[in-house]
Amino acid sequence: MQPTSELVFAQLKSKNSNTRCFDCDTKESDWCSVSHGIFLCLKCAGKHRGFGVHISFVKSVTMDTWQFKHLQMMKAGGNEELHEFFDFYELGNYAPEDKYRTKAAYYYREMIKTVSEGRVLDREKPSIDEGKIIVEEQKRVMPQKVIEKAAEKDPQNIKALIGDAFEYTKDLGRNIKEKVSDVSIADVENKAKEAFSKIESKVDSWNFKEKFNSVKTKTEGVYNKIAAKAKKAMKKITEEQDFDDSKLVEGEDELMLDPQGKNGKK
Repeated sequence: MQPTSELVFAQLKSKNSNTRCFDCDTKESDWCSVSHGIFLCLKCAGKHRGFGVHISFVKSVTMDTWQFKHLQMMKAGGNEELHEFFDFYELGNYAPEDKYRTKAAYYYREMIKTVSEGRVLDREKPSIDEGKIIVEEQKRVMPQKVIEKAAEKDPQNIKALIGDAFEYTKDLGRNIKEKVSDVSIADVENKAKEAFSKIESKVDSWNFKEKFNSVKTKTEGVYNKIAAKAKKAMKKITEEQDFDDSKLVEGEDELMLDPQGKNGKK
């Protein structure tokens, strides 16, 4: 029989280091970064969500349903274990947004996932100097076919304008998801429209306007979905608690613009 999440967390919390937030050491640890097997406070959990799920997958100890594989990752990790690992690489003074993007952190996430699955990681641990290197992430871009078709209408400006549109919406989405309780539901759609209006003012080509409006409509639809889910979730949590973006439909948390609607959820 697989252990319940209550039993697993009772065992993990019996270790004093797991009763405090890994990042700020406050006496609260009701959230977890499953990716690192560590306990966090509410505020730091919000920051981890901002890193993206590929860096840190965040769950609540008490409010979320836990899968067996995620409990195994928590058992494979631990606050003290990651502190010792980061100390080895002398990452104590690194800002969280840099620390968790180092090659050392990437190795650690892969290591505890492998251990949690009962396997042995078949690659060498990075050297101290190599482990300190911050991995530069590639920016997500619009689907190439969309850019190519639009560029036929306005080859000089289309790529730059679409790139700007995507950066506006991506940053807005990250801010909204970081703490929905700080943003009124009505503001979600308005802020999206406001961001797009800054770019729309640059548009001179009528043909491009048609393509731009297609992108705009699809993106506003994504924000409406986020707003609806946020409003529903906020009925179940207090004003001090962050919106749990793991409740979003898969794909919505990345806010991928899909003018053709091929990736959208119906």
